Amino acid sequence: MSSFFQKVKLLFANSFLRNLAINLFLGLLVVSGMLYFSDSLWLMEAEDASMDWLMQVNQNTILPIHENNIPPVVMLDVDDKTYYDWGRPLFTPRKPLKNMIEVAVEAKARLIIVDLDVSQRTHVEGSQLHLDDQILKDYLKGYIAKCKEKNRDKTACPPIILRRALNTRSSSSVPTLWSSFLDDVVTHDAAPYVQWASRQFYPAADGVVRRWKLWQLTCASDNQLEVIPSVELLVMGFVKEECVIQDVQNTLHFLLKKYDNSCVPQQLSETVNFCGWTINRKDRRGINNQRITYRISWANLVLDEAKNPVLTVLPAQPYTEPPLQESTEALTDSIVILGKSYSEGYDIYSTSLKDMPGTLIIVNAIYSLLQPEKIELPIGIRLFINVLFIGFISIFFNEFFSYGGIIVLSILTIFILLPLTMIFFHGGVWFNLALPLIGLVFIRVIVKYQVYLTKKLYLRFK
Repeated sequence: MSSFFQKVKLLFANSFLRNLAINLFLGLLVVSGMLYFSDSLWLMEAEDASMDWLMQVNQNTILPIHENNIPPVVMLDVDDKTYYDWGRPLFTPRKPLKNMIEVAVEAKARLIIVDLDVSQRTHVEGSQLHLDDQILKDYLKGYIAKCKEKNRDKTACPPIILRRALNTRSSSSVPTLWSSFLDDVVTHDAAPYVQWASRQFYPAADGVVRRWKLWQLTCASDNQLEVIPSVELLVMGFVKEECVIQDVQNTLHFLLKKYDNSCVPQQLSETVNFCGWTINRKDRRGINNQRITYRISWANLVLDEAKNPVLTVLPAQPYTEPPLQESTEALTDSIVILGKSYSEGYDIYSTSLKDMPGTLIIVNAIYSLLQPEKIELPIGIRLFINVLFIGFISIFFNEFFSYGGIIVLSILTIFILLPLTMIFFHGGVWFNLALPLIGLVFIRVIVKYQVYLTKKLYLRFK
């Protein structure tokens, strides 16, 4: 035993090895602290702030979407001009909405998302349905019937996803469904041609929207539990190559059976795998906290690195009344999303890339699924990378063990190591790698300054 301690003593007699051991201890102490407090609010807010900043730096820097067979997105926007031309209605008029859907179908869009409220009936005296509501209802009913015909060309039947309105202020412990005049048309039998989806994202304490829900548990009128998939989840089922929409439906049906079918919130009890994607129940982000990796800003045209259109925003008005004067070429084989950005629509939110309509938040969430970035690294890899960086810092400390050298090291850490972690590790990973290095340098600067100050005081009063 004494020989062992003798070897340790000789080992620490070497200044480099001694500093390396101290640096490893301090660096891994910071890493351990981050892991221990990983669920704490202050650390998650710091990660969010670091990710927000990185997203602002990299906004509109998008990998070529064709490499992953991801279709572009075209937004038909009910903007201020369109809204005022319509006479400032309380909600989107049904006849123009039906015309926009029909235009996208005829243009052979890849799929169609209606991010507009279709739950409210147009006011009319008596109990009968308004003519415009009936026109939309008849069109969707006929569309479903035609698409169910045998040997129907799939390109002639792009899926139509309608936003489901939820009552989040009900007395029930989970949201309840608002009834819609389309309920007897858009049933489970209408899938996959026409189906409901949820649109659930919430501002954080600072008012910024960063997260969204994969699906929404709801309470139906008969007090039975239902699972409404998110718009983004359905889009992944229709678009992702290793996924088919039936996988998504089967997974949601499987989840529904795991609950006791009562309108009581419960936690997911196990890991779920589908579409080449794993959802871990122990994930601190969880089902309800999927991070939106914002890449696409609020602009009329956003291109990827290969100069292919990723997002095209077109005013809705030219596509609402036949005969069309505008080309529909951009709609072909695209994800067409009908949304609104007019100021009186109260659908503008603060995001990591400044303000944008809720529809563009959905677009960014879709690309977060279709082109995911690694937000967190496994603990083993994080430790290995931090040990490498700490080794580099230790070499520098050994060669320039002076107060000025530590200042130089601090500058190098900020202007060299931090950009390297941002380049090679996107999302929030760079923060988790950089913070231990910053902490280590900060501690060493404090210690070195204390030693320096102690020596000055000692020499002065000697």
